[in-house]
Amino acid sequence: MDESAASAPNPKLAEALAFLQAAEQSAAAGDPSRIAWTLQQFDEGLSRLRPFAEQGGEPLRWFSLALLGRANVHRSRGPEGLTDALAGYDEAIRVIEATSATGPSEEVRRDDLANVWLNRGLALLAAAAPEKLTEAVKAFDTCIALRRDLPAGPNHQFHFGLVAGWMNRADALTRIGTPEALADALKSYDEALAVLKTLPVDENDWFRHRLAVAWMNRAITRQAIGGEGTVAETLAGFDEAVALLKDHRLLERPEGRHLYACVWLNRAGLLLAQAPERVAEAREAAVAAREILRPMEREQPGLTDVALKARHALCRALATELAAMPAGADVREKVGEATDAVDEGLALARIWEDRGLTIFKPIEAELFRFGAQIFQKHQPHFLAEFVLENLDPERSPAAARASAPMLQAGFESIARSLQELQARGFAEIGNPGMERTLETLKELRAAEERLRQIRTRARPRA
Repeated sequence: MDESAASAPNPKLAEALAFLQAAEQSAAAGDPSRIAWTLQQFDEGLSRLRPFAEQGGEPLRWFSLALLGRANVHRSRGPEGLTDALAGYDEAIRVIEATSATGPSEEVRRDDLANVWLNRGLALLAAAAPEKLTEAVKAFDTCIALRRDLPAGPNHQFHFGLVAGWMNRADALTRIGTPEALADALKSYDEALAVLKTLPVDENDWFRHRLAVAWMNRAITRQAIGGEGTVAETLAGFDEAVALLKDHRLLERPEGRHLYACVWLNRAGLLLAQAPERVAEAREAAVAAREILRPMEREQPGLTDVALKARHALCRALATELAAMPAGADVREKVGEATDAVDEGLALARIWEDRGLTIFKPIEAELFRFGAQIFQKHQPHFLAEFVLENLDPERSPAAARASAPMLQAGFESIARSLQELQARGFAEIGNPGMERTLETLKELRAAEERLRQIRTRARPRA
């Protein structure tokens, strides 16, 4: 509700609006445990507001905005809330379309209607099913058509809403993923960029943020299209985003650092696909993403997610560099960098598991698998220690929560290392390194037996 709603002179109208304001505040807090209460507040407020809305004017606009707010709460419930959310959006659309008196002007009415269509599209986009994505594109098309001829609006509100329509249309088309859809998505990003470039990005940080997002996402879509010039054009898009964010005050906030790290992470992914020719650049990009987030990586799951992916990309780059090094080369520095990245990533994932969040188990297992492979290939004398530190509950409390893929990776790395060392041992009979090889074999066999005991005593979590 806006300021005019808050000062409603009629006591019964004020009571209705008080329920809706409480609902909106609760919805904005985003607490899943309060969804039922929030919906009750919306229902009570809408019921009380309906007699006033039937008279038209501003109460009718407030009624449509409350319908939108309630639908958004249903959308936040995930797949199970989709049907109720769509029904809510459709009711809001009917209310707004039925009259031209729901706002202070026709322009505001069209913007309100476009906003409902935008949110309807977002609900369909979140559903992710192919038929829903096509329906989402149609919703965004309606949003765009309603806003395309509007003026900039107060604080460029209408044009910024138009950008949202184009960008979400592009997102839906990129997810559809056909060659035709990807080409259309690229055009949609270009439309969004054309509007964004007219906005005062030097004065409004949110406008600058969205411009950087548009450049990054356009680059990702261009990469998906492929073909001649893909790498150069994709990198150019990432460079535009970097230029907007580098040393800007946006980086003082988590959302700014998250975006900046995502740009560098996506840059690393593109360059890794060109390996080994550009693997050094890929490693630098992965390091940049990691360091951007390091001060905040423990604060929010979204930041942790990108920080872990940055370390995984760094490990991939280092593995490529290690594979290209000649026999007998000193690999200790690169191995140390790789295993440090693994150890940091495992510790970071476990912080959230201690807090009850297990969404990072898959990437935790991938990092562990990489670490085991690095030790197996380059420093087998440290492999048993690494494996048991992460899988043996008697050595580490966190190991009690080790996943089945981690345990399997531990078995596989030890088996491969035993096979390789046994073959090498015959060749080293009488050589100075034979004693160390025998000691490593002994440690690996003991570790293998310990893993068997762990698997027998407790079935690990998937």
